[in-house]
Amino acid sequence: MNVVRAARVRATTWLAGAVVIAHVVLLLRLLRPAVLFGDAAVRNTDHALHWYRAFVAGRHFLPCGRLWGYDPFHTAGTVTGTVHDLDNKAVEVFVGVFGGVFGDGRVFNFFLFLGYGAIPMGFLLAARVLRLRPGAGVAAAAVAVAAFHGDPYFANWTLFGGFGHVLASAAAPVVVAVLARRVERPDARSAWWLLATAPLFYVHVLAGVFTAVLGLGLIPRALRAGPRRAAVTLAVVAAIVIVNLPWIAPMLGDWGRIVPTPAANVTAAAAPFAGLWKLVSAGRVYGLLLPVVAGGAGVILTWRSGRRTLAAAWGLGGVLVFLGGFEGNRSAVLRALVEPTRLKVTLPLALALPAGVALAALAGRCVARWGRRGPPIALAALLACGYPVLVKPLLPRAFGDAHVRSALDPRAEDLFTRMRTLGDPRGRLALEEIGPFDGGSPPFKAYLAAIAPLHTGRAMIGGPYYRGFTAEKVAAFVNGKLIGRPIAEQTDADIAERLDRYDVTGIAACTPTSIQRLRAAPSVVKEVGEVLPYVLFAVRRESDPTLVGEAEMDVDYDRISVRPLASAPIVLKLHYDERLSVPAPLVMTREPVPDGDPGFIRVEGHGGRPFEITTR
Repeated sequence: MNVVRAARVRATTWLAGAVVIAHVVLLLRLLRPAVLFGDAAVRNTDHALHWYRAFVAGRHFLPCGRLWGYDPFHTAGTVTGTVHDLDNKAVEVFVGVFGGVFGDGRVFNFFLFLGYGAIPMGFLLAARVLRLRPGAGVAAAAVAVAAFHGDPYFANWTLFGGFGHVLASAAAPVVVAVLARRVERPDARSAWWLLATAPLFYVHVLAGVFTAVLGLGLIPRALRAGPRRAAVTLAVVAAIVIVNLPWIAPMLGDWGRIVPTPAANVTAAAAPFAGLWKLVSAGRVYGLLLPVVAGGAGVILTWRSGRRTLAAAWGLGGVLVFLGGFEGNRSAVLRALVEPTRLKVTLPLALALPAGVALAALAGRCVARWGRRGPPIALAALLACGYPVLVKPLLPRAFGDAHVRSALDPRAEDLFTRMRTLGDPRGRLALEEIGPFDGGSPPFKAYLAAIAPLHTGRAMIGGPYYRGFTAEKVAAFVNGKLIGRPIAEQTDADIAERLDRYDVTGIAACTPTSIQRLRAAPSVVKEVGEVLPYVLFAVRRESDPTLVGEAEMDVDYDRISVRPLASAPIVLKLHYDERLSVPAPLVMTREPVPDGDPGFIRVEGHGGRPFEITTR
């Protein structure tokens, strides 16, 4: 018996190794070695946004002992790292800790590789924690790997840069597995395992949301635990919260600053589950076929085996994620919490463990009937039947040219080069932004506004992401809307006033409406060239960093150096925030400005002497 068991363990180990190796090989097709070991960070599409935030937080904010700070280079100055980038905290810490040794860009790329690479290992570990049969862990890891590389919708997220959401979707089932182990067998070991999951919540704020949703089915059993066991569990959860306070506390403190923005991907289908039938008819059903069918079977098998708490958690969580992904746009509450279509990425990972249980049981039955030939027969049948929806989608990732890129489009490099000296180089830039939620796509396949300050050395309105969440985002140029109002509706005087208010001296416009309107305002701007689809305009004004008074200004992250040219009060064309401070006896207050803006910085009592504004 021991010999048979040892043989099974050995075979399972080899299969687990094969799954991990296959994942790593395919991952190296997505993240090529030349990119992985290169100096430049991945910057295509959403990666550009995440790279900027990771670089700034790791290089400038983390050395101050926090993951947030004042960024004067976007939206005319804003506090960032509180509600803007809650999908970036893990990579910010990673870049901050290792970037100085290995290079910021290289470390950013390695974070992607290590995070993605750990996904199958996480499911293997979760299966072991839950004491599932060894084959179940291997099958669960295989389901996760197949979804990661084979499901077209999922693969797009990894290609275009949604790594925070992917890692949160992978982390939550692992945390729930540890929670389930704690509820089923509340010993000291399970408490330590649960505490060890604390760093996983840094990958994305949704990791906590997904854990709560997928763990709802554990609540009835947890409530029946004795007071002492419940107290220990609550203490561990409190410790996890404390470990995550560096991002939770600033988020809660700034939650009231969030302003409503049009939700993304919120068009509800006319008929129930119309989106589901559309995917089925298009043949894009891998994300449904294997995880949903096998996951449902795994829930039933787990329930019948007597582990009803675990089955309830898997079943309820899977149903909620499924409904959220395909019908969530009908719910205003869900739209306010998360883009519901994101849950289509979460679904196969949420069901990977119960799917693994079902597939392992199937393999066991095949072995019982056909002996050692059983698993190969079952695998061959699965691949033959599932070729159109399982194997075929993997082929482009394995043999195609779909991979992330660190090199910018040469036209983007040319655009940044020209923008360095566009207009008065002391003033700000206005780079028109557009994205998929506005009916377009980012030019040159990257959110250029995010990284423009790093490449031009100049501050700007707008950025780092064109869909803002705080009032400062009014200072932007997005899809034909210049600083709070469509540019086509503005007179020449309106445009000139707005450009002067925010000290804009150079403009790069990319939508036909904006280009046409600016060309019709020769008294305000001068067309100086193009890097299609962008047309470049120099504003006919010299830079002036003050709205009231006279001063010279130099800015950096968390620091604004001011040299007044007179003793009168000054109003800087920078957004005010209560966390900024000036040395006594200077007094800093908020100066209201139009268009729903949060206001500018007003300083009195400087007596004409230079001073610095810093972050508390």
